[in-house]
Amino acid sequence: MIVAVAVIALSFYGGHEYFRANADIMDLNESFHTDAVGLLNEFVSNDTLATKKYLGRIIVVKGKLNDLEKDEKGYYTLVLGEDGIMSSIRCSMDANHNQEASTLKKGMFISVKGELTGYNADGTGLLGSDVVLNRCAVKNQE
Repeated sequence: MIVAVAVIALSFYGGHEYFRANADIMDLNESFHTDAVGLLNEFVSNDTLATKKYLGRIIVVKGKLNDLEKDEKGYYTLVLGEDGIMSSIRCSMDANHNQEASTLKKGMFISVKGELTGYNADGTGLLGSDVVLNRCAVKNQE
């Protein structure tokens, strides 16, 4: 009897966790506010320290929209940076906020809120490095 109750309870809990939705990124408190160039400089200077500081954190990044990419499924990735610099902040839009990106234009200054999920260092010096944010939403447009 006790085993049956435990199995039912664990099944209920497992189902609840499996079907649980993520909280809207705009409802989460951000840990940091920064600008795109400053964030890139932190990672280029010491990626180990910057990763320890930002990885998994919700941050707001302000910068110039250098590119707006749309994949075959209609999802947008915003590329923030500065002219003449190969490195960038790559922000994959959250599905709930994806349509916000369709109104943006290259060259605009925007603030994006998202979760920092990684850093792709350029070992060759030819392609530029990328700081990666996921579940992003546009916070402000200028």
